[in-house]
Amino acid sequence: MLLDSSIFPWATVIVATASAYVVVGCVVAASYLLFLIDETDPASRHSYAFRALIGPGLILFWPFLLYRWLGSPSRIEERASARHVQFHRAIWFLLAVIVPAILICGFLQRSSGGLVPPVQKLSSAGAQP
Repeated sequence: MLLDSSIFPWATVIVATASAYVVVGCVVAASYLLFLIDETDPASRHSYAFRALIGPGLILFWPFLLYRWLGSPSRIEERASARHVQFHRAIWFLLAVIVPAILICGFLQRSSGGLVPPVQKLSSAGAQP
């Protein structure tokens, strides 16, 4: 284990949870790319570079993929309902507001010196100024 669990108990829990999330994401993404992508998108047949490009996104968003894969009765050519469109519109609006706000706060925090005071050099005991 990289982190000592007695010093950082929450860090080990966070790392273990993130590792499990990525492992499950890899399994779901691999099974989708091997078995279902040709049914979902016929244009992706024999396009292995495309599969490599969407792989990391599938690993990250595997809960949504699994919900759509297992929850929808007709997986091919499913039309989005008005509720889905409204939900997507709300999420995109929130992302359009939240992501720039986080970036602006980060830049302001960085320009103001941050939360940690700067390190001061200590003069050695025997040195004369």
